[in-house]
Amino acid sequence: MYELWEQLYDPDLDPEMVGPEMITHAPDKLRDHVYIRVFIFPDPSTGSYIVVLIHGPGCQLSFARVGDCKWTLLTLDWDYDQCIYMDGLLYASTRAGRMDAFDLTGPTVTRNIIADEIAIHSSEYRGEFYLLQAPWGDLLQVCRKAELIDAGYEELIVKTNKILLHKVDMEAQELVEINSLHHNVLFLGRNQSICLSAEEYPQLKANCVYFADDEQHNWKYKTNPRDIGVLNLEDDSREEIVSPLWSSWPSPIWITPSLTVMNLSLYK
Repeated sequence: MYELWEQLYDPDLDPEMVGPEMITHAPDKLRDHVYIRVFIFPDPSTGSYIVVLIHGPGCQLSFARVGDCKWTLLTLDWDYDQCIYMDGLLYASTRAGRMDAFDLTGPTVTRNIIADEIAIHSSEYRGEFYLLQAPWGDLLQVCRKAELIDAGYEELIVKTNKILLHKVDMEAQELVEINSLHHNVLFLGRNQSICLSAEEYPQLKANCVYFADDEQHNWKYKTNPRDIGVLNLEDDSREEIVSPLWSSWPSPIWITPSLTVMNLSLYK
């Protein structure tokens, strides 16, 4: 059993507004109560890896390198949802769209704000942000907008209906909207996002986004329909994906990272 100082919190609340209490969780329950997302990034400068953890209370951000004996809290700020590691910088975005860049190369971590928050929330729509590196090298911020449908009896259906793409202009520190992936394909979901070329993988549909359910608390609503399908960026048409092996739990993911493959890519 793991004893942790955890806050009894709703992740949508400011962690400073709720009090901490000692809670004991079994290791297999930490993913439900403390761990929100985990990212593993190769670090070519050391020939090793960096692990980034988004965790409670309040979706905070910590990281560790292979061999570290503890996590390093990057900032007291909260509400982080996505991150990516590129050229010694960890880019992290909040659920409101603000993007920070953390320099992990020095003895002290420094932070710069790359983009401010984007107002996308309304009573009818919600949004999820994703960060990924495009095959041509640019850092992309992707906003996935979805309609919320009240199906009654405490059932809420989330249905993705729009994808907004932005390229991050590092020099100007601003987001530049783009409207097409051309021959490329996006995969979005609960795990790490990825962009692939449809020319290399002809079974994929170019200029489309493949999305899987990305609800943070879907472990509480295991019987709810899952938001999974393909969205065409040219006309915003949506195609459902239905599998005879479909299961409502655990959350669907597209790709499971292979540390062996990642290790080989470091030395190419």
